[in-house]
Amino acid sequence: MRTLPILINAFANMIGSVFQYGYGMGVMNQLGGDLEEIFNDKGTALAMNFTSAISLTYALWSLGGAIGSQIAGVWAAKFGRKNALLLNNVFIIPGILLQVCTFQTRVMSYDWILVGRFINGIGCGVAAAISPVYLAEVAPLHLRGAFGTSYSLFLNIALLVTFLLGLQKDSLKLGGFDTSAFVVAFPLIGSFLQLVILPFCPDSPVSLAFRNLLKASLTSATFFGLDPKELEQKPEEKPKKKDFKELLKNPLFIKPLIVGCVMMIIQQVTGLIAILFYSTTIFKQAGMENPKMGTVIIGGITTFITIVTIVVIDRFGRKVLMLGSITGQLISSMVVGGVLVSMQINPEVMSMVSVVFIYVFVISFQFGVGPIPSFMTAELFDVSERSQAQSISVLVMWISNCIIGAAYSPINEAIGGSIFFLFGTLNIFALIFVFFYVPETKNKTSTEIQDFFLPKSSDSSNEIL
Repeated sequence: MRTLPILINAFANMIGSVFQYGYGMGVMNQLGGDLEEIFNDKGTALAMNFTSAISLTYALWSLGGAIGSQIAGVWAAKFGRKNALLLNNVFIIPGILLQVCTFQTRVMSYDWILVGRFINGIGCGVAAAISPVYLAEVAPLHLRGAFGTSYSLFLNIALLVTFLLGLQKDSLKLGGFDTSAFVVAFPLIGSFLQLVILPFCPDSPVSLAFRNLLKASLTSATFFGLDPKELEQKPEEKPKKKDFKELLKNPLFIKPLIVGCVMMIIQQVTGLIAILFYSTTIFKQAGMENPKMGTVIIGGITTFITIVTIVVIDRFGRKVLMLGSITGQLISSMVVGGVLVSMQINPEVMSMVSVVFIYVFVISFQFGVGPIPSFMTAELFDVSERSQAQSISVLVMWISNCIIGAAYSPINEAIGGSIFFLFGTLNIFALIFVFFYVPETKNKTSTEIQDFFLPKSSDSSNEIL
C-alpha cells in the first residue's frame, strides 16, 4: 500500500466535496442576525415571515442536494469519480458567490440567498454521492472503514470551522469586506485546492475499469498500491453494465437498497441534523448563557469523536457501532425532552442536564449513525450496481434532510421540547430495524455481503418486505 498517494487523493477529494457539504450544512446556524437584517431591509418576493424564510433557506439547500444526487449518478458513470468532482465546482462556486454578494453589498434581496443556497445545494448533493464511493474504491479492504469514516471527519471539521468563524465574525477586522460574507466565502479555498491537486491524481481503478479504460485502471491500481486481488472489478476484466430496469426486478438489488435508504433516513431524522441546523436556537431554549459557544463545542466534540471512530470502526464493526450509537441517541432524546418540558421545576439544574445530554446525543451520533450509513451503503453493492444504488440512497438522504430543515422550526414552535420525544420514538424504530435487517460489512467483499440477502429456509429474519 502506498500511503502518501492515497492520503493526497483523499484530501483533494474531500476538501472540495464533503468539506463543502459540511460547511453548507452549518454555515447559516450562526448568521441568523445578518439573515434577519437582510430579510427585513430588502425583503423577498415571497409572502412569508422570517421563520418561514429560515426554514426555506435550509429546505432549498436540501432540495438542491436531492437534485444533485441524481446528477451525480450520471456524471460518475460518464466521466468517472474524479472528473465528476472537478466538474461539480460549476455548482459549488457560483452558489457560494451569490450568497457572498448578497451579504457584501446589502442591496440584493433575500431571494438571492435562497437562489445561492439552492445552487450550492446541488453541488453538495453531487459531492455527497460521489466522494464516499471514490474513497472506498481507492482504499485497501482492511482500511475501508477508516477511510469511510474520514469522510465524516472532514464533514465535522467543516462544521467546526464554520461554527468558529461564526462565533468570531464580529471581532474580525477585514477592512471593507463584510464579515458574514467572509464566513460564507471561506470554503472557496477548498474548491481552489481541489482544482489544483485532484487533476494530478488518477480516478479509481474500479471506475476506470468499469468505463473499459483497462490500461489506465492498472496504472491507477499501481499508483494507489492496491493489490488487484482486492479489487471488486479487476482491471484486466471488462465489466458488464447492468440495466437499471433489470436491477429493479432483482431482489438482491432491492433488499440492500432498502437497507441503504433506511440507513440514510436514520442518519437524517433521528435528531442530530436538527441540532446541527438549529443548535444555537436549541441552546437558547435550554437556557445556556452563550448558545453560540455551545454550538462551537458541538463542532469540537463531533470532530474529536470522529477521529476516535476511525480507530475503532474496523475493530468493532459497523453494525455493533450503529446499535450502540442509536441506543445512546434514544436515551439522550428522552432525557432532553423530559428536561425541556420540566424546565420550570429547577431552571438552573434542568438547563445543565439538558445541555449535557445534548452533548451525549452528539457523541452517540458520531460513533455510528453519523459516519457509517454514507459509506456502508456503498459496501452493500458491487461496482456494477453501486452508482445507481448510491444515487437513490443519497436522494432519500437529501429528501429526509429537506423535511427536517423545513419542519423542525414550526414543530418546535408548536410543541417545544417535546420534539425530542419524537426523536426518541424514531430512534426506537431505528434500533429495531438495524438489529434485524442490517448486515455486518466489516472486512467483507460485496459478494459476501450479498449472501446476507439470499433467502434462507431456516431463518427469515433478514427477509425485508
